[in-house]
Amino acid sequence: MSADLTHLTLHEAIEQAIIRLARPATAREILDYVHRHNLYVQQAGTPLTIHQICARIRHYPKFFSIDASARPFLYDLVGRERP
Repeated sequence: MSADLTHLTLHEAIEQAIIRLARPATAREILDYVHRHNLYVQQAGTPLTIHQICARIRHYPKFFSIDASARPFLYDLVGRERP
């Protein structure tokens, strides 16, 4: 992935948020991190929503895992090793 974080896709921004949080995270935590660090801006300039985070994660099951036993759900990267 490019080191330039100003041109990330939404998928890449979610991935970076999870990596930097260093743990599985809720959609709200991911959204807050993406907003706080300006990792993704929609072309139309409208604010990113929690529903878009959830939808993108569900759209990429090869890259993101969902722990549906937790409430709220926890999202992580597929295959990520934990310490």
